[in-house]
Amino acid sequence: MIDSLEYLLKHSDLNVLEFDIHTRNTLSTFNRTVPFYIMSYHKSGEAKLRIGETVFPITPGTVILIPPNIKHDHYKETENETIFFWSHFTFTIANIIDVLSIFHLPVTFKLNNFEEFEKVFLEFRKATIDTNFLFSSIFKKAKALEILY
Repeated sequence: MIDSLEYLLKHSDLNVLEFDIHTRNTLSTFNRTVPFYIMSYHKSGEAKLRIGETVFPITPGTVILIPPNIKHDHYKETENETIFFWSHFTFTIANIIDVLSIFHLPVTFKLNNFEEFEKVFLEFRKATIDTNFLFSSIFKKAKALEILY
């Protein structure tokens, strides 16, 4: 089993479509469905995530990982400031097999080492604006995999 999983991961492709850091006082995204993963790490503030009838409270240190094609609501009920790091990505083998679906990951979870995650996310962001193409291409791919890790 481990050998098969290692083989699959060696042949997988992580594609970060877009990412950013947002500071918001309002958030009201309803009935959203997208063909890629949404990852959102909440650094500060609070929000809610609704999938079906389940509402997940989102507090500082929480990561949201929404699989492709899942209808969801992501919203705030207060106007207190919320800071979150987010990305949209795919992680596939041959653009067909969704790698993360193999692991049955939870939709929300708390990070054990949020300082390291924030550091790596900021390094990834910096790599995307670096003007040295070769360096930034390799570094960006490495940091994207590290964020996923």
